[in-house]
Amino acid sequence: MENMQTPDNAQMDREAKKAEQAKNDRRRARKEKLMPLLRLAGIAVLIVGAIGGLIWIGEQQDGTSQPSPLDSTVTEIDHVTGPETATLTLIEYADFQCPTCATYAPLLEQVQAAYANDLRVVYRYFPLQTIHPNATISAQAAEAAGLQGKFWEMHDLLFERQSDWNRLANPHDTFATYAQELGLNVEQFKTDIDSKEVKNRVSADYRSGTAVGVSGTPTFFLNGEPLENPRGFDAFKAVLDAKLQ
Repeated sequence: MENMQTPDNAQMDREAKKAEQAKNDRRRARKEKLMPLLRLAGIAVLIVGAIGGLIWIGEQQDGTSQPSPLDSTVTEIDHVTGPETATLTLIEYADFQCPTCATYAPLLEQVQAAYANDLRVVYRYFPLQTIHPNATISAQAAEAAGLQGKFWEMHDLLFERQSDWNRLANPHDTFATYAQELGLNVEQFKTDIDSKEVKNRVSADYRSGTAVGVSGTPTFFLNGEPLENPRGFDAFKAVLDAKLQ
């Protein structure tokens, strides 16, 4: 036999349902407020991940295909640091305005110090002018400094102070102050930076890179073989140790 509800019980039941409905409404309202924040958080995570990936992947100009093997012969016009008798030769195609290249610069110094007797490093210009307006002129600044025997010193300054000049409409004066800081003949530097000789030298490196399929920076070749950008010192060490065995 079914029990019949009394008026008091029915009233209590209605109030309980209203309380439950109010609770559900509040929960739904909180969820609706949180959804935009959650979406923003998700977008932020994706952006951070993409930026982190770029730090190690490098800056691409067009396409991501692996370049062809490179003639690892070091020429007399190359900018080289390390012993001529080194077993390993690491050739880097890079762009002074590339943030990823600037990230790699201190890492390469660390690697060179650890393999001082076994590794020589070659720097070649690969200015991505279409995305870095000051890429070519910064390469010319390094080459002009090289004519006075201070390529590597200018190389280091350009990467260390990249944020000071990379957005300048005309960085000539800034580069001249670097030349003065390095003890160069500043007037000669100013003449050389825009000279045909210097421009041709930068172009020659760029052409040698495009000839083997270099399309982004930095791009590395170890003993002539394309090397996927190592993600840190330990990754570099693993590759170099394997070559030395």
